[in-house]
Amino acid sequence: MTKSRKPRSSRAVRMLSFLTVMALFVMQGTPAASAKCKEIVATGHPDYVPFTWRTEDGLEGASVDLIKLIANKLKVPLRVVHSGSWKRAQAAVASGEADMLISLYKTAGREGRLVYTSAFSSEPVVVVSLADTNLNYRDRSDLKPFQGGVVIGDSFGDDLDTYARSALKLHTVPTVEHLLNLLDHRRIQYGIHGLYPVLVTAHKLGMSPRMRTLVPPLTQEAMYMAMSKKSACRTHTAAISAEIEIMRAAGIVDQLLNDNWEKWGKSENIGLAPPALPDLPDKY
Repeated sequence: MTKSRKPRSSRAVRMLSFLTVMALFVMQGTPAASAKCKEIVATGHPDYVPFTWRTEDGLEGASVDLIKLIANKLKVPLRVVHSGSWKRAQAAVASGEADMLISLYKTAGREGRLVYTSAFSSEPVVVVSLADTNLNYRDRSDLKPFQGGVVIGDSFGDDLDTYARSALKLHTVPTVEHLLNLLDHRRIQYGIHGLYPVLVTAHKLGMSPRMRTLVPPLTQEAMYMAMSKKSACRTHTAAISAEIEIMRAAGIVDQLLNDNWEKWGKSENIGLAPPALPDLPDKY
């Protein structure tokens, strides 16, 4: 007759369970922990002059030039890709398919998925309407009675996003061009967007003479780069931020923005003078 095995003490059972869990954790976590950043794959908005815009070769713009300068200085391999729509670009970085978005605003929702760099520029977010629209605008509450529009995937900071969802009537459209076409056909009475792409698209569509940009801006949002939290390259975020600070202080960022207004204008055979670039707000 064999001896019955004595039951393990509760302390021994707890210790064994702890060691088992830790072993599983190490086994599952090792690949991610040991992953190295071999190449930063960056993407961005396909229609956001002068920061980023689509060309036959991919993406161009001030943000592209800036991240290339930084990656070269840090000696980190970089590849800039066109991911399709802005919504698709955001999804690619959130999932880890791509590593980095090279120009975007900051929101609490995005911070759950992304690690932000320092801000490198800023942009007014404005209301645009046709010049003959009966829209007496002083602040955002004046928009409530009217039908507006925004581009899908766009965000304008937590405060304005929250207000827009709760108080405004807004259609969503795929692109800035769609937004202005709806405006031109009087399907909407106003649109909300960053100033620079609106100026560019209105000029391309021949709408500038009959369109007005309402003042004051709804907000002025800082422009950032951001890494996916699923990317091994996120370890470079602090170094990239440091280089952004240096290049912004040296005037390099503003020069890149002005250069890319000129580059885009020549590529489209459009003589569009660059607007005055706003200073980065003190809160950033």
